[in-house]
Amino acid sequence: LERYPELDRLKGVPQEETFHGEGDVYRHTEMVCRALTGFAEWNAMDAGEREILFPAAAFHDIGKKNCTKKEEGKILSPRHALAGEKVFRALAYREKERFGLSFAEREQAAKLIRYHGLPLWFAEKLRPEAELLKAAESISLRQLHLLAKADVLGRIADDREALAARLSASRLWRAPALLAAVTLLFQMAAGGIFENQLQDLFSFLGRSFRPYMYIASVAPLLVNLALDALLAVQCYERLVLTYRLFGRRPPWARAWGAWALALALALWSACSLVPYARDLPLVLEGKWSTGIVTLE
Repeated sequence: LERYPELDRLKGVPQEETFHGEGDVYRHTEMVCRALTGFAEWNAMDAGEREILFPAAAFHDIGKKNCTKKEEGKILSPRHALAGEKVFRALAYREKERFGLSFAEREQAAKLIRYHGLPLWFAEKLRPEAELLKAAESISLRQLHLLAKADVLGRIADDREALAARLSASRLWRAPALLAAVTLLFQMAAGGIFENQLQDLFSFLGRSFRPYMYIASVAPLLVNLALDALLAVQCYERLVLTYRLFGRRPPWARAWGAWALALALALWSACSLVPYARDLPLVLEGKWSTGIVTLE
């Protein structure tokens, strides 16, 4: 870290002991950089990637100098990543010869600083896939994952292993797995229940409202088809994110299992809709009644 004397300002900047038992921000930064350079992935990188990732690791908490405060007995550093991005960009611009970064490299390092906490906390976002894909527009998600991993391992904390588990590839596939289970349950049971309830609701309207009975039969099948489509989209998003975050293929057992289920359920819903599609002319003619043609 002697290469960056600007980091001396982090000495003495306190951190919450529960999460950072190692001491001040400077000590944490030393441990993060040491952890990063010890990864096998670091050794496999080319020099250009290292020149972007190492400054990002060294300056990832530079914003804590201005953001750290004490509230209700706890040390907090709100929005330090956003502040750190601005501080690093200004430093790298003023000292561009010493930093040796091109405009594109400087911006990538600055964005890595801004998003360095995202892999840990993205699941708490409203749409986690959107947050990661937004970050992917300006940085390498594989580098972001390594930075977040070094940030977790470069500390002394009781929950360090739990935090490291948040960075696992399997965590990305929990939402599709849950959606697959919900979709399967709805397809097997809820569709029939909802159909009966809707038909009971519309039955009091009489024979002149047969189209409503038709809608009551078709609506649950359309909901199933929508859930199947959502499941397929989530699987695709997770596939892309797993590859770009971890630089490897996703856990195929979960990926293919979810896709196979989505395809099977979609075919199930589509086949169930075929008879109703054939009956549509009868509905328009007023001759359809709970699936039975009435001869009048």
